[in-house]
Amino acid sequence: MIEGIYSANERGFGFVTPSGKSEDIFIPPDLNGGAWHGDRVLVSPEEDADERGPSGRVIKILSRNAAELIGRLNRQGKRSWFTPDDRRYPDKIDVTRHNPRFQDGDKTALRVTSFNPPAGEITAALGRDGTFEAAVEALLFVQGIKQDFGKNAVSAARNMPQSVTDDALKGRADLREELIFTIDGEHAKDLDDAVSLTCDNQNRLVLGVHIADVSHYIKPDSPLDKAAFGRGTSVYFADRVIPMLPKALSNGICSLHGGVDRLCLSVFMTLDENCRVIDTEIKESVIHSKFRMTYEDCNKILNGELEHPLEKTLLDMNAVAKKMTAVRSAKGALDIETVEGEIICDENGQPVDIVQRGRGDSERLIEAFMLAANEAVASFLFWPEAPCVYRVHEHPDSEKLETFYTLALAKGLKVKKNKNVTGAQLQAVLDLARDLPCFRIINTALLRGMMKAKYSADNLGHFGLASDCYCHFTSPIRRYPDLMVHRAVKALLGVAAQNDDFKVRCIEAAAQSTAREIAADTAERLVEKLYKALYMRDYVGMEFEGVISGIQNYGMFVELPNTVEGLVPIHTLHDDIYECDKLGLYIEGRATKKRYEIGGTVNVTCAAANELTGRVDFEIVTNQ
Repeated sequence: MIEGIYSANERGFGFVTPSGKSEDIFIPPDLNGGAWHGDRVLVSPEEDADERGPSGRVIKILSRNAAELIGRLNRQGKRSWFTPDDRRYPDKIDVTRHNPRFQDGDKTALRVTSFNPPAGEITAALGRDGTFEAAVEALLFVQGIKQDFGKNAVSAARNMPQSVTDDALKGRADLREELIFTIDGEHAKDLDDAVSLTCDNQNRLVLGVHIADVSHYIKPDSPLDKAAFGRGTSVYFADRVIPMLPKALSNGICSLHGGVDRLCLSVFMTLDENCRVIDTEIKESVIHSKFRMTYEDCNKILNGELEHPLEKTLLDMNAVAKKMTAVRSAKGALDIETVEGEIICDENGQPVDIVQRGRGDSERLIEAFMLAANEAVASFLFWPEAPCVYRVHEHPDSEKLETFYTLALAKGLKVKKNKNVTGAQLQAVLDLARDLPCFRIINTALLRGMMKAKYSADNLGHFGLASDCYCHFTSPIRRYPDLMVHRAVKALLGVAAQNDDFKVRCIEAAAQSTAREIAADTAERLVEKLYKALYMRDYVGMEFEGVISGIQNYGMFVELPNTVEGLVPIHTLHDDIYECDKLGLYIEGRATKKRYEIGGTVNVTCAAANELTGRVDFEIVTNQ
C-alpha cells in the first residue's frame, strides 16, 4: 500500500503523488474511491504498468483537503447547487441550506459538509460571477485576507485619540524642534518612518531613524491587537490597501504626518568615518515632522533638478547611505534587483497604465537607513538575550540554485558551484551579467534559488543581507512582527512591562506572521495579474517587444518592459514542431532547429487577455 496526495483531472482520471520520491501512480476514473482533488489517500498499486506508468486504485481516504471552495451559486426554483471554479472538483455540489442573501449567479464560498454525496453550505457572497470585482474578491478570500474589522476593533479604533495627549509625553525625549522628516511614495498614507542626521559633541555623525510608536496605542490581547495578529500584514495592490490596522490608526494617529506631533521609538546610531554603526541608543520620543517628502521630489533634489531647504541634508544623507551600502556589499550582501510594475488606475479603479517602479537614490537611501536600524535593534535585543521576532534568511540550498547556475553557464558566465557558496560569489555572477540582455532573467533565477526569508524567535542570521543579526522594526503600522519587536525593546528599556510568556508569544507571532506574509504576497501577485490582464484587453492585436522569461513543455513566457507576462502556447508555433529541452532553457524546432532561448528578445502580438483568470496569451510575430 502506498500513501500519497490525489491530484484529480477534470476529465475524470487522476494521479497519486507518493509521500516518497517514487513515480506518480495513475488512477483510472472508476478507481478513485470517492477521493477529491488534494485528498491524502492510500493506494493499492496494480501489478502491470501501462504506457502512463504505474497505476492503481484508491482503497482508503486518509484525510480530506477541500474544506472550502470558490464557485458559482445556481438556483432553480427551490433547488440550489454550487459549481466550483476549479474543474477538478465535482461539477455539481448540492447546497443544503437556503439563504435569501445568496442569489443565483453569485460568486460564493462553499463549506463542504458531505463528500458522498457532494453537499455543502454557502458561507459568503463575493459579487456577481463573471465580473472582475468578484474575481479579485475571490482571490483575497482564498488567501484569508479579511477586509472588515470586528465590531470590537472598530469601536476601539473609533475611540482612539487623534492627537497626542499631554499624558503620552511623559518620559519621552522631546524632538519636536529637530529637523526630522519623512520620505515615502507619493500616494502613501501610512507613514511609519522618519529620518534625521546630526553630529554629536565629538563631531561624529548620528543617524536618527524615528519609527511610529504603534505599541503605545495597541496593547497586547486588546481587540486591535488580536485583529492585527490575525492579519499579520497590510496588503497592497494597484490602487488599494487592505491595512493591518483600521485607518483611524494606520492613516491617522500612528502615521507620521508632517506638521503634527507624533509618538515614536527613535534609534540613534553613531557612525564612524566609514559610516559603520559604532553605538546605538534607543528612546521613546515625540517628533514633529518638518516635511512630508516624496521619493520623486527627493531624487530631483539629489540630481540638482529642484531647489529645496533640505538639499544639503539630503546630499549628506545620500553620502552616508552610499557608504553604508558599500560596507554591506563588502560583507557579501546581495544586491538582487526586483523589477516591479506599478499599476496606475483612474478615479474608477480601472488600470490605465503599467510602468516599471523606479528605484533612485532616495529609495536606496531610505532602504540603507532602515536596514541599519533593523540590524541595530536586533543586536540591541540579541546580546542581553531578550526575546525577539527575528527576520531570518537561511543559507541557500545548492539544489535550489541549480537553475541559476545552469542558466548562467549557458549564457557564458563563469560560475563556480559551491555547497557553501557566499553572497559575494553569487553577487560576482550578477555583476558579470549586469550589462547583458539576459540580466533580468538571471537575476530572477537567483532570487528564486534563494531560501524564503521568514520570521523566527531564534536568530538564524540573514544570508542575503550578510547580517548575523536582523529583525523587522521599522514598519509597525503594516507588519505585526515589528510591533512585537517594539514591545521587546520597550521592555528592555524598562518603560513597559513584559509578561512571562513573551518568548512563547514571539514564537507564535513568528509563525503567524510568516504564514500571513506568504498569503499576502500570493494575493498581491495573483490580483495584480488580473489587473494586468484587464489592462491588456485594450491592446489585443497590438505588437510588442519582450524577453523570453520562462520555458515550459507547453510554451514559453514572454515579459514586456512594463512587467506584463504572457504565454506563447507551443501549439501556436506553426512553422515546426517544437520541443522543450530538459533543463528548460530553450525550445527547438525538430526540422528547422530554430531555437527560442530564455533571455532572448522576441516580437509578439497580444492574442488574448482574460481579466477573470489573469492569463495573457501572446503569439510570435511570424516575420522575425
